[in-house]
Amino acid sequence: MRKFTKHLIVAAASIAALALTACVGSADAPAGSAANDGYATVVVQTKTTAITQLSKPGLGKAAAITLDSLRIQAISNAVTPDTVYVRIKAPDSGFSSSATADQNVTVRLNLKALRSWTINVLTKDVRDSVVHNGTATVSNLVAGEVRATNLTATPNFTIYNTTFNLPDSISSPTGLTKQKLTFTRLQMYIGGTLRKDSLNTFTPSTNYVLTYDYVRAGADSVRLQVYGNITGANAIDPLTSTAWNTGSHLLYKNAVLISSLSAAPATNNVALAWQGPTTGKDSIVVTIQKVPQYNINGTTTAVVLSKK
Repeated sequence: MRKFTKHLIVAAASIAALALTACVGSADAPAGSAANDGYATVVVQTKTTAITQLSKPGLGKAAAITLDSLRIQAISNAVTPDTVYVRIKAPDSGFSSSATADQNVTVRLNLKALRSWTINVLTKDVRDSVVHNGTATVSNLVAGEVRATNLTATPNFTIYNTTFNLPDSISSPTGLTKQKLTFTRLQMYIGGTLRKDSLNTFTPSTNYVLTYDYVRAGADSVRLQVYGNITGANAIDPLTSTAWNTGSHLLYKNAVLISSLSAAPATNNVALAWQGPTTGKDSIVVTIQKVPQYNINGTTTAVVLSKK
């Protein structure tokens, strides 16, 4: 029986991590103020790295996460907290909408001195989901000071790409006889929840890619299932109570722990186990003909001997 192997490429959706460097100086104090008025300039340099992806044999068009904006909020520790808020909408200031692109963005913040500041950074996508977030503290900022602060914003999601390459048949160990397969459905479960389900007629030996890109951290496993029917198999599938040669039946499946997968560009091969019938049945009618029997009766007649 042919083994069906799926190439599972795992991209841990570490959506571009953000590395922020903050520098403080007085050169860009707001109009009408100077460093000795109690202001300093914080230069925030944002660096994003490519999103991590998990790829597996699967189906469907990849739907990349599209970033909408980068948002930076600085809050002071004053009795009445000072707040500075900056929103950069892609593609302004060099901020890209692609979550898989490496990028650098520099933002200058004018902050009041003689305070400590907490800087929060996040990105949002076009669905208004928070994709990255991170925080850093600038302690005891004084007028005229220049300081660098590094901040890394980590992604909240993982992207899974699954590529299915479907065989055209099953065969015997000798390979002399083959039985045609028709595929009708591909499924991907993540953490026990069905995330992708595609009904179609799939061409054998053609790659079909299934992508799910909003997987929260904490999912423990990925399960793949393939459905179809088998030419000539008129036996009844106990799961569907219909013949294997019609409709849609579970033909292949397997599950893999996410912790065992390697992030892209590595490819993780997952062998899907055959779930269909492995034996054939035939009814043989034997007719036993009766053995011919001949009854032969020997008869004698009275013999009258003549006198001479």
